[in-house]
Amino acid sequence: MDNADERHAAERKEKLIAELRDSMPTIWDHLIGVELPVSLKTGMLDRKATDMIGEFADRLLTLAKMAREGDTMAQLQLKAVEKILYPDTYHLPVKAIKSLVESHHTPAALARGWALRDIMRRIAAVLEPANPTAKNILDGAVVVSRNAGVEDDFVYPTVLKHWKSGVTLASLAIRIYLEQLNDEGIESIDEATLRTSLRAVADWDATHRRDWWAAVKEDEADPPLWRLVPSEDYSNEWKERLKKRNGGR
Repeated sequence: MDNADERHAAERKEKLIAELRDSMPTIWDHLIGVELPVSLKTGMLDRKATDMIGEFADRLLTLAKMAREGDTMAQLQLKAVEKILYPDTYHLPVKAIKSLVESHHTPAALARGWALRDIMRRIAAVLEPANPTAKNILDGAVVVSRNAGVEDDFVYPTVLKHWKSGVTLASLAIRIYLEQLNDEGIESIDEATLRTSLRAVADWDATHRRDWWAAVKEDEADPPLWRLVPSEDYSNEWKERLKKRNGGR
């Protein structure tokens, strides 16, 4: 089969998939369009639970596609999920599940780095580049936006409190996060530690999410800052471990 035939076959496959999606309601459609909204509205589940289930379903769909294409890690992950969902069938003891839950956590540097990026994503809504020639809000110092309505954003008072001339999006996020940590009783984390955490997530991106992170760094006026933080959840157990090690602080 030459390249033209391969392209034609691929196009026919995509067309068939699209037609099937349009003509047949799927389990996915029912879950996302019916079950989760109804469960939320009736109070059977809260927002956190419905969001988590939706994210899990989306990830499982991705894993299934990857496994079908021969990805051995995806195949292993799906098998692990199956065993956790049906522990009695696989004679999976509670202690094995408990060990998995309690022994594996997001490294502290990555958790702190992603928390900082999440703050960056949120506060960017009320900021703009200080230099009119800047590529985007990630390029150099930032100032509080003069656009109408920004003062109505819930992050506006916090940004006003911590902004100072010459501050960048990242350094402003660090100032805000340090205060949040202090409010939680964590006083041993400093600015240098948080800058190291930002470098840690940048290194992680270079290994795990090259294409994903590239979109943020493109020379465009409005970079997709939602890409700063991975869609999956990450753990913050480092806080409790640090408090115990420091005698509660």
